[in-house]
Amino acid sequence: MKRWFKLFCTVFLLGIILVACGQGGEPGGQTNDPSTGSEHPDSNQDDQITDDDQGLGEDDLAPNEQEEGEEHTVTLYFADTDLMKNYRVHKTVTVKEGENVAQVALQAWVEGPEQEGLTTLIPKEVVVEYVEEKDGIAEVSFSKEILNANVGSAGELLIMEQIAMIMDQFGYRKTQVLVEGEVVETLFGHMSADEPIQAGNPDDFEWADQ
Repeated sequence: MKRWFKLFCTVFLLGIILVACGQGGEPGGQTNDPSTGSEHPDSNQDDQITDDDQGLGEDDLAPNEQEEGEEHTVTLYFADTDLMKNYRVHKTVTVKEGENVAQVALQAWVEGPEQEGLTTLIPKEVVVEYVEEKDGIAEVSFSKEILNANVGSAGELLIMEQIAMIMDQFGYRKTQVLVEGEVVETLFGHMSADEPIQAGNPDDFEWADQ
């Protein structure tokens, strides 16, 4: 009788052990099936986060479009080829970040007109160094090459008028012309340049491009 009881207990204990081992080896345990890649259930999620962090495209790293400049339509003044009077024209200029619109407009004036029948009186190598305001008067500084303009009294008057009228559209009725930041007695030897130039009435000038 005792032998059967011992045998029964032994079989019962073995059954419990086998059941316990079977539960520990279930696929849902996520530990023993390398073929399913389930040893690290969060590995795919980690990889996705890494890809997103490093997924910046070239467009996202490109310079801001504002750095390429904004277009402005300004009014420039040029003399006719006979140096009889000044005409006004429209000009689209590109102003980059940090640049002064008036300075860019004056530099476009130095480059000369695109319209036939008009001419520039300023050497192409002239640089508009800066445009600033002082006591409500615009101060425009040119490089020394402006002194190389070969003009008579009529040409000098036209040049001074052109500068004053260009600055008038930016709210300056008076403009002081400087050479390398300094006031000069005269630019071309025919009229005084040591006092600000008074702008006229824009409506007194005909449009050359209309």
